[in-house]
Amino acid sequence: MAGLSRNPDQLLVDFPRMKLRRVTYRYRGELKRKVEMGDIASSTAARRMSSVVALYRWLINEGLFIPENAPWEERTFNLRMLNSHGQSLNSVINSADLRISSNRPKTPFDGLIEDGGKLRPLPVCEQKILVQAAATLGNGEMYLLLLFMLLTGARVQTAGTLRVGDFTEENVKFSQGVHEGLQIYKLRTGPGTGIYTKRDKQGILHVPLFLFQLLRTYAVSERAH
Repeated sequence: MAGLSRNPDQLLVDFPRMKLRRVTYRYRGELKRKVEMGDIASSTAARRMSSVVALYRWLINEGLFIPENAPWEERTFNLRMLNSHGQSLNSVINSADLRISSNRPKTPFDGLIEDGGKLRPLPVCEQKILVQAAATLGNGEMYLLLLFMLLTGARVQTAGTLRVGDFTEENVKFSQGVHEGLQIYKLRTGPGTGIYTKRDKQGILHVPLFLFQLLRTYAVSERAH
């Protein structure tokens, strides 16, 4: 850090009365300067600041270091959320006022999907190669899973927890799809169905008739049993 190289060992435990002279705030200021200069990304600065807070928090909790003044101001707020049964849960979150925002500008025209990271949708030509490769390997289960994910948009965890019973029921009802002449089976997913969904949310997948018939044939086969 600029201007902090004279006595680094002493500076690490330097927490005077003036808040902005404490090493944690001075380090935050230096990180923000680097971000503004373009030397590091805001996400990098946020990770470094978080690591410093975690270090001092551990030292203090373990009784290895007692600062003369607080290394930061603690902020407490309540986080309210609903579980899969609709019950309200409250969680108390403690946060230091040293946090650096790591918001990255979103580019609406980059052709990527934001889902826990930037994901690139497979073009049709690559989808065909993927399915053909699974067929060539002779792995029927993998072939059906890939078809299911490509045609319904299901996540791999969802497709991997499909239940045989969903495709062996009698008197199954089909609905009209968005395309003329396309019939679909509406498959419920999420809590109560045994089929995994992200964040335990309930949902419905539209399964084309021909895909449902393929899965039904597999479900009653000797191989499946």
